[in-house]
Amino acid sequence: MKELYLNDNWVKGEEAICLLANVIRECKGLRTLDLSDNNIGNEFSVKLFEILVESGSHIEELYYNYNEVEQEAVIKCLEATVKLPSLKILEMEGNEITEEIMENYEELVSKIQLKLCEVNEDN
Repeated sequence: MKELYLNDNWVKGEEAICLLANVIRECKGLRTLDLSDNNIGNEFSVKLFEILVESGSHIEELYYNYNEVEQEAVIKCLEATVKLPSLKILEMEGNEITEEIMENYEELVSKIQLKLCEVNEDN
């Protein structure tokens, strides 16, 4: 399996993340993962990014829009992406991505060639 689209499916909670972790670990060919609009939240978002790293994922595109991820967890997720060398696109629109995050992680973002969509300037 190269692509998995689970957007707007309420993939939420420990059981769902454990099942998703198994899929990530088993599907070594997974290149595109869309988890947008699942309201995954902070704790499980960080855990998911850690699983991607630990599994040696070769994910290239990760769509993670509107998952209720706040600033501190966004930062942890961004820091994990350094260990995902194949990642080319990361969309996190609708999460708490402030101008400060963009400024502080500009070098990181450009180094790993990520695409962060729509900065939320209200935060």
